[in-house]
Amino acid sequence: ISVFAPFVFLSYEFRQLYGEFALTVTFSLLSSVISALFIIPGGYGLFYKFKLNKPLKPTRLANFIEKKALQGFHFFFKRIKFSFYLLIIIILTGILTAIFMEKEYIEPADSNEITAFVEAESGTSLAETGKIVEKVEQTLSANQLVERVSARINKAHAELDLKIMPGTSGQDKKIIDRLKADTDHFEDCFVHYEEKQELNAKILDIDIIGDDEAKIRELAKLCARKIHEIAGIREVVLRFKEGNPALTWHLDRKKAMHLNVNVQKAGEELRWSIYGPVALKYIKDNQEVDLRVTYQKDYKDSLAKIRDFSIINNDQQLIKLKEFGYFQEGREPGKRYRKNKRKSVAISVSLGNLSLGRAITSIEDKLLILQFPPGYYYDLGEAAEKFSLSQKNGALAIVLAIFMIFSILSIQFNSFLKSLIVILPAPISALFSIIVLSTFQFSLNMSVFIGIIVLSGVVVNNTIILAAVFEKKKRLSLYAIIKEVKNKTKPLIITNITTILALFPLIFNFQEGSHLWQPLAITVASGILAGLLITFIVFPFVYYIIFGKNREIKHSK
Repeated sequence: ISVFAPFVFLSYEFRQLYGEFALTVTFSLLSSVISALFIIPGGYGLFYKFKLNKPLKPTRLANFIEKKALQGFHFFFKRIKFSFYLLIIIILTGILTAIFMEKEYIEPADSNEITAFVEAESGTSLAETGKIVEKVEQTLSANQLVERVSARINKAHAELDLKIMPGTSGQDKKIIDRLKADTDHFEDCFVHYEEKQELNAKILDIDIIGDDEAKIRELAKLCARKIHEIAGIREVVLRFKEGNPALTWHLDRKKAMHLNVNVQKAGEELRWSIYGPVALKYIKDNQEVDLRVTYQKDYKDSLAKIRDFSIINNDQQLIKLKEFGYFQEGREPGKRYRKNKRKSVAISVSLGNLSLGRAITSIEDKLLILQFPPGYYYDLGEAAEKFSLSQKNGALAIVLAIFMIFSILSIQFNSFLKSLIVILPAPISALFSIIVLSTFQFSLNMSVFIGIIVLSGVVVNNTIILAAVFEKKKRLSLYAIIKEVKNKTKPLIITNITTILALFPLIFNFQEGSHLWQPLAITVASGILAGLLITFIVFPFVYYIIFGKNREIKHSK
């Protein structure tokens, strides 16, 4: 129960995902303790009272398991040096694996939904955007991997939700590559794709922050080029656009005054001629509709005709706008984004086959080469912050869990040294679990940390039972230790096998959501197996070397 106490100190995401799990296990364990102390003895009492207890013969399977376990115990115990060398190899391999293992926030999971973002040139009308999206939609619908496409269209931007055909789970990365191949040839738009994941989309957003908007946009483009050089990065997308095309009229007030032109009136007439003032409003189908009065289309359907506009001056004369000003083509400022009260722009990095931990390290290495001007910097965003926090919280939770176990063992055995030996299987089993996870290409993530925490509490139960038996012996010889280990072989193996079998539904579950529980189950199951071997082979020998000989000497004295 004590290993779940650190959950109180963990981040909100940890508590949200696994808090109820911790409470469930805690209350289940409390219930099992009550059952073991009161209900089970009472039940056996009734059996004996009514003479219902019939002797049961051990099954062949139980005898076979016990026999093989004892054979394994004898094999390793007779080759104790080999066992210790093997243990050292596991420890060193586990440490190296943990250092170089892929690291994620949550184990990546594939889904049957992908979002396609269609970006047209700034200023593209809604009608023109609709035509572009229709073309993209037809192309994607023709792909055999796509079951259904639904679109949401805005000016110059659209989002298409793709439902992937059943039976293609686990192939999102390959599917996206094939979809990109179908749409990369379009010249009037840019299409990029993201897996539809709430917890762990393989996207890393990077904010470039500064004061000059043009400068941060240039820095963002430079960063995007550098990040794109990293092997394994699928795509780098600029999360900003140039402003819409604009025609600006710059007037000369001196010339306007000389021509007796009212500048305010000139501006209003220019605007009204294109957009029109609201002449009246009327209700149609329960909707309020504005009626505007503008120039006829023939007078404003091109920039050349707009440049040739005329207005009436105070003397009731027609004066061309170009006589007291000039027109300049350019772009609007566009959308402005801010972060920490400063201007910012964002780029999105699609990680592809790279793990989040490796991607963050590689990106930071690339961006450190760039020399940002004073006052300008980059921020790796919420995904990187969550990842860093989860790694720190996971490590902290494991340390706290082991500390809690160690404290309880110290109270039980009244000895720090005995407590250290009893807790010895926990870290070694965790390292063995990491080796197994790495072998099956799992990452080191939040689920693995939770699994190690649970494993720490489960594995030490075996050594606690043996240590408690050894403590009762007045004279602890090697023969006595071997005898006690043999006596406890069957109950310990059955207890651990039932725990491992209970984890099988999670280990072999490949449905949606399995990425949260599968790493946890594999961590606990593989760690229990390793802990069982350590309990039967290493722990008794270490205990005898440190405490057995001293007890024999004291007894002889």
